[in-house]
Amino acid sequence: MVTHHTVPAITTFSNLYFTDIKLLKKDWWICLIMGVLFIPANYAGFIVTGHSLYPGFDWTKPVLTAFLWFGVAVLQTVVYYAFANWTHRKKQ
Repeated sequence: MVTHHTVPAITTFSNLYFTDIKLLKKDWWICLIMGVLFIPANYAGFIVTGHSLYPGFDWTKPVLTAFLWFGVAVLQTVVYYAFANWTHRKKQ
C-alpha cells in the first residue's frame, strides 16, 4: 500500500517542481467531491474483503469512520489548494 501512494506522489511533486505546470485553484471542489465519493467505495472494499483497507478506518463504527474519511477529503482539498497556490508563486 505504501508504494501505491508514495511513487505517484513523488512523481507528481517532482513534475510540479521541475516544470511550469500550474494547478488550477478553482478546481479545489473536484478534490473534495472525489474524496467524498471515495467514502462509499472504501466501505464497499471493507464489505468485500472483510477487513479494513487502511489502518484506523475499520468501519466498525460507520458514522465515526465516515466522519474521519470526510476529514481526510477536506485535508486533501486543503493540500491541493496549497499546492495550487505554490505553483502560481514559484519562479519560472
